[in-house]
Amino acid sequence: MLRGSPGFYCYAVVEHAADAPAVSISEARLAFKLNTARFNYMAVSDAIQRYMPSAKDRESPRAKRLAYGEAVLLVDPANPQFKGEVDDKYQYSLDNKDNRVHGWVGAGQGNPMGFWVVTPSNEFKIGGPLKRELTSHVGPTSVTMFLGTHYVGSDIVARIDDGEYWKKVMGPVFVYLNSNPSKGDPARSGRTPRRGRTPKLPSGRTASWSRRTSTRLPSEAPSSAGC
Repeated sequence: MLRGSPGFYCYAVVEHAADAPAVSISEARLAFKLNTARFNYMAVSDAIQRYMPSAKDRESPRAKRLAYGEAVLLVDPANPQFKGEVDDKYQYSLDNKDNRVHGWVGAGQGNPMGFWVVTPSNEFKIGGPLKRELTSHVGPTSVTMFLGTHYVGSDIVARIDDGEYWKKVMGPVFVYLNSNPSKGDPARSGRTPRRGRTPKLPSGRTASWSRRTSTRLPSEAPSSAGC
């Protein structure tokens, strides 16, 4: 956390020592599970933002599982406006190049709060600018995927050999918190950071991050690391 900042930075340092056994990393992520009673409006881009069903709406008998576990048909949600919809977290995924700001708003409440995951740079993400990844979804949940096999499969798994030294700084991302007493448009009530003015990486700190305590990888595969 930085003095006077409306949020905080998160990162992970993942290190595989030269004397460590071989390991495979299939997923590394940072995930936030928010207050279910507080956050009900989600935004992942200028075009994709809406009120969302709850996690309980995805459970039986309110929902019917479809071809795979992430996709459900909402048959009897608590809020009837969602009846007949299919909920699937992959509906809200974005290419890395477009995944700059996403999060949630506590809409329709006094002094609504916004919770935003801001990615100042995607240089640390494995897969390049066209790699598609998860953002926010029903939970309410917000995720930053440092590394993941979504849409690609095992070809992108990081495989580190026995005795190979490997170290990578994953992040940082900025978690931005704001509020607004307006009870109008929820997209404005917890206004997102402007896309052209996303927080910059804190100067003079990146080098020091890699010298701090690292996340040592176990020998089991797959492994995940976050912060």
